[in-house]
Amino acid sequence: MGRISEIMRGPLEQCFLGYWIGEQFGGRGLMKEEIALAVRHGFEGLGLHRMEAKVQPGNEASRAVVRANGFELEGFSRGYLRIQREWRGHERWAIRREIWNGLR
Repeated sequence: MGRISEIMRGPLEQCFLGYWIGEQFGGRGLMKEEIALAVRHGFEGLGLHRMEAKVQPGNEASRAVVRANGFELEGFSRGYLRIQREWRGHERWAIRREIWNGLR
């Protein structure tokens, strides 16, 4: 399931994109398609300029999903999210409208 959240208007025009899928549904291309639809809605429907997704290092399936949808690795956020009582760093991936337009 993909989720657009934290929409920021004004000079930023950005949102965060979160997503997850049950392990039993992995490997079918479902998440790649869902993220493609979410990105399209973000740019066409919401008029955003930029969408950002965070990925845990080593999560190759998640990295493949964002990469396949045109996201670029921009950096690393240390201690970004608490998972199972531990603060974990995440990679920052983003796509801008002009990049997405060039992919279509």
